[in-house]
Amino acid sequence: MRTSFTILILILLFTSQGMAQPVKCGWSIRPPDVQDRIAAVSLARPVRDLTYITPGSAFAVHYDTAGTHAPDLNSSQPDSAPDWVVEVGIALDSARSLLLALGFNPALPDDDGIFDVYLTNYGGGLYGETFLSDQAPGGGWITYIEMENDFALTERYLTHGLDAARVTCAHEYFHAVQLAHEFKAGDIFLYELTSTWFEEVAYPEVNDWIGWFDEPGGFAHNPATDMVRTDGYSIAAFGHYLTDWALDTLNIMTSIWDLFRLTDARDAIGQAVGLRGGDLTTVWTDFIGRLFMNQQAPQCYFHPDQDLLAEPDAGPVYELLDEYRASFVDLVPGKAGVQTLEVPANQGFSLEVDFAPSRYAARLAILGENPYFSPLGRDSWLGIGAELPTRIVLIAGADGDSVAITALPGPVRFALNNFYPNPVSLSEHGDMTLEYIVPANQPTGRHRLAVYDLLGREIYRQSFPEPEYGQLQSVSIPTYAMKTWASGIYILRLSLGSATAVRRFTFLK
Repeated sequence: MRTSFTILILILLFTSQGMAQPVKCGWSIRPPDVQDRIAAVSLARPVRDLTYITPGSAFAVHYDTAGTHAPDLNSSQPDSAPDWVVEVGIALDSARSLLLALGFNPALPDDDGIFDVYLTNYGGGLYGETFLSDQAPGGGWITYIEMENDFALTERYLTHGLDAARVTCAHEYFHAVQLAHEFKAGDIFLYELTSTWFEEVAYPEVNDWIGWFDEPGGFAHNPATDMVRTDGYSIAAFGHYLTDWALDTLNIMTSIWDLFRLTDARDAIGQAVGLRGGDLTTVWTDFIGRLFMNQQAPQCYFHPDQDLLAEPDAGPVYELLDEYRASFVDLVPGKAGVQTLEVPANQGFSLEVDFAPSRYAARLAILGENPYFSPLGRDSWLGIGAELPTRIVLIAGADGDSVAITALPGPVRFALNNFYPNPVSLSEHGDMTLEYIVPANQPTGRHRLAVYDLLGREIYRQSFPEPEYGQLQSVSIPTYAMKTWASGIYILRLSLGSATAVRRFTFLK
């Protein structure tokens, strides 16, 4: 029997409403890593009556046959092993196989080469715990797991029964895999983000992770929180955003953990995004903006279950009756500013980024009858008035420093508000779509779109029929028109009579 010195260093705190929220998992680590933070106690591994070796021979599931820690002992197995224990073993084998397929190394077992899992009656207090037992000679930690023995309906869990056991196997075993790396106490959010993300990868039908997004004090209630200061559980959605954004069959997570060996979590995520042509400021700001589309605009979703997530709380609302300057300060990659405005009924408005560092990102989420999501830039963005008051959310991020966005009420003017995708790739995307507004008082005239290269040569032209005045409308540049273009930066010009709107975009062959 091996004795381990353990410290519980990360759990979700019970709420003041009678401990209404269960705790996802505990962390245990030997001193002196965090001995200056909390006193350590010496704990021995549990002792259980029987051991079940899983079909893959990688796990030993230890359980009692009587007493408080005993699981349901009903069996339909030839060897009389409890069905509950067999199902736990299947879930453990499955989690291990999936992580190996994603390119992760297995967890470090102890001397017998089999990873130990102990069934324990937590009574609704914890789903499970991952214990660091001994440091391995080559680095990383030998670990073992304790997990709830029945997830009874009478106990405080968001999910119950075998579904809860399955996602706990996935969650805790991924912790054990993570801890084959050197442990970094200051970046626990990444451990919990990715383990909670992996639950959904392993068991997409269970959705236990949904409940942690909207937990009391969680990320849904303060989306301006720096990601490194979150609990990790409540931003598991960012893991799903990354795998959707990266289009690389989940491998961005393996990349992040490989990079995390040499740097901190924020930088590892940023580097993994950078290797795929993006930057953390832009993807994080885009992620926050798309969360405001929860339950409203599936075209902006990055995950099939996004309609189960609550809309984030955007904080105090400012009624846009006169000029308003939204200032977002102390921004870093992984932290965005959020401000909500309400535009009165039938009133137009304009937005403009009037102060930002060279590397920044800004988004606009329009909520209500016709939800809409758009990037913001240093050119004015103009909106039409709706019959009812309209709520808009400004989201801004930057590599450092501050971003200021000026909002003005006023009449609608001619404007090209959005075009996407940008960059546009001939191999990955379809037609390029432009969304624009023509005010009702705009004089009629020639209505056309032109694209120029940086030498000023016109390479594309398209004319449009009479516009629908006073309405948001869209047109597209078809894919076949781009086949002869070279990769590079182009200038797009939309004109109606003497009124023009100009934007730049990037084309990738």
